[in-house]
Amino acid sequence: MWRNSGLYYTVCILLYVEKIIGLYYTVCGEIQVCFILYVEKIIDLVKDNYELHQDNSRHPEFIPVSHVRDQLLPPKQRQKLRPRWEKAVKFIEANESRIRIESQSVQGEEFLVWRWLPVSYLSLSLSLSLSLCLSLSFLL
Repeated sequence: MWRNSGLYYTVCILLYVEKIIGLYYTVCGEIQVCFILYVEKIIDLVKDNYELHQDNSRHPEFIPVSHVRDQLLPPKQRQKLRPRWEKAVKFIEANESRIRIESQSVQGEEFLVWRWLPVSYLSLSLSLSLSLCLSLSFLL
């Protein structure tokens, strides 16, 4: 009788641990998806802002980081989502070469801003030439 109850408790504990691990991976997966979505939305907003400037030279070339945050995060959730936001900002700063962060005066106040750096045709053609050369070198 003790053997069966020990087995029963062991199975219950294993099922409980499996449920906790599954929940952990679900939450972590949702956080990762949320982070990736923030990065993509940030890139889209900065690029869209640049395109607005191209259409209307009175529109600024840059967009304040805090304005992007305010567009993406609902006011009630800003504090809760702050770590995810900061992670996305750090990722953009470290990994996105098309976006530059700088300080700009906006209506007399200093802001950190993002500026879209369009791919120049020269750098695009050079990178295409380089990749073509590299791919051809593997064929030789």
